[in-house]
Amino acid sequence: SSGIATEVERDPAAVPPPSWVGRILFRQAVALYARRDTGPRRGISRRGRLALLAAAWRFARGAGHVPRVHGLMPEATFEQMEQPAGPLPEASERLLERYYRVKVESLHFVGPTNFNTTFWDGLESLLLTYPAMQWLSRAFADRSRDEAVEGSRLKSVFLTSMSHELRTPLNSIIGFSQLLYSGRIAPASTEYKQSLGDILSSSRHLLSLINNVLDLAKVASGHMEFTPEPIEPALLVEEVRGVLRGVRVV
Repeated sequence: SSGIATEVERDPAAVPPPSWVGRILFRQAVALYARRDTGPRRGISRRGRLALLAAAWRFARGAGHVPRVHGLMPEATFEQMEQPAGPLPEASERLLERYYRVKVESLHFVGPTNFNTTFWDGLESLLLTYPAMQWLSRAFADRSRDEAVEGSRLKSVFLTSMSHELRTPLNSIIGFSQLLYSGRIAPASTEYKQSLGDILSSSRHLLSLINNVLDLAKVASGHMEFTPEPIEPALLVEEVRGVLRGVRVV
């Protein structure tokens, strides 16, 4: 741990900013995650597909007002959302430490406990929960105490409803993709199966991110339950070996 402590910058100002490509990809991922297209809390989608296309362009540019892809999102600008957040309150640090400790120690981000996500995809998804939450929470920052309490409540409702809204269609996408990949509906060529494999991998990755943020909301409310599950060490080792073989080839 001492070696890691010397490698990780403690001063946020000393951490180099992400590249413009990284910023675009991150904003698009958060927009996809936060978006809600149905129900009374639907966002900009109520104005049609052209409005969604314009919102995608604004998220790519990262300038001006943030499109309200969810009805509970307050008015905010990209400049406000991407300002340094400063140190976390002590209570938030304890909450996040408890959350990530439970997830890592129980391996609740990989394998059977998380839709058979591979180790590296699951770890990447887990690590993305922190910047995604930080980015979204800045929209609620400039408020009075009473507004902040209400904003915190709305944020929890927002995260919970958003997560459940996205999990249902994603599970359908994964299920139908698995049927196509297995050839039960119609025989699939090698190239076709490779594309279906990419769809499955991306869908499971996004579903893993949604589950991680939903678990974080449970930790905040004190309802997180620790449920250890058996894993196959041989499968985990084989996944790591596969990744290392790819790195060696590159």
